[in-house]
Amino acid sequence: MNEEKKVSVIIPAYNEEDAIGRVLNALVPMAEANGWEMIVVDDGSTDATAKVADQNGVKVITHPYNRGYGSSLKTGIASASGNIVVIMDSDGQHDPGDIPRLLEHIADYDVVIGERTKGSYHSWTRRPGKWLLGKIANFLTGRKIPDINSGLRAYQKDLLL
Repeated sequence: MNEEKKVSVIIPAYNEEDAIGRVLNALVPMAEANGWEMIVVDDGSTDATAKVADQNGVKVITHPYNRGYGSSLKTGIASASGNIVVIMDSDGQHDPGDIPRLLEHIADYDVVIGERTKGSYHSWTRRPGKWLLGKIANFLTGRKIPDINSGLRAYQKDLLL
């Protein structure tokens, strides 16, 4: 069966009014050209995150209060119509131009994770826990996953459900 793949891009956001516009300005033209569904999940932001996202013409789902990153992902995945789900952080640390590179490989894998470069932002206070999580994930999968915590990922939606 050769089923057509539809892509839904989900961007969880919390108080990212300064960054979300730049992210969407780069992403929306690419999404429109490729027929990708765009969903921003505003996780109870107290700033203008939802307004800025709405002004960019994407679907915006707003939580009434901050429920957390995982809950935002669940909300976005549940409302996504695509059978491929791409998750991208809202803070601008990822290049939307890398999404096609993830999609090139998703037919062969359950999940494809983008790798941040050494210059990408990450919190030093969370580094030990992320290092341990990476070691455990590498052990359990039997392969090296260079950036297990990257917020740029593509999934087969049926496996997420």
